Amino acid sequence: MRVLITGATGFVGRFVAEHLTASDPSTEIWGLVWRGGSRPLLEEVTAVSGDLTDRPSLDHAIRTCRPELVVHLASASSVAASWHDPQRYLKINLAGSVNLFEAILEAGVDSKVIVASSAEVYGTVADHSQPIGEDTPLRPLSPYAQS
Repeated sequence: MRVLITGATGFVGRFVAEHLTASDPSTEIWGLVWRGGSRPLLEEVTAVSGDLTDRPSLDHAIRTCRPELVVHLASASSVAASWHDPQRYLKINLAGSVNLFEAILEAGVDSKVIVASSAEVYGTVADHSQPIGEDTPLRPLSPYAQS
């Protein structure tokens, strides 16, 4: 199995890579590495350069690793910062995800894609509506949550 993890150097990405490695050491794990990033990948992860906002770089990354599974974790993720630059959040989180999906389609790779989200999409949820279920209405309250 070939797996591409976007956001592989982030908190969750590192745990996903560790879990995949421990579960099946034969899994080939690739990590999409943003050229502006500085955190190292785990030793078991092969780096492939790419930027969600740069479609040609994603085309190259997908053609290089040809993933059977994509775990899409990369995003701009600060709620507070999203208020200062909402366009950046839409560009990275929304348009960037579309770029990733189109790159997969263009490469003709038969990939399953897991997309992570955030409870921020639900906004404020009353105590009587807890725990949040999949049928809970979306009420995003920040540019990050909207993206």
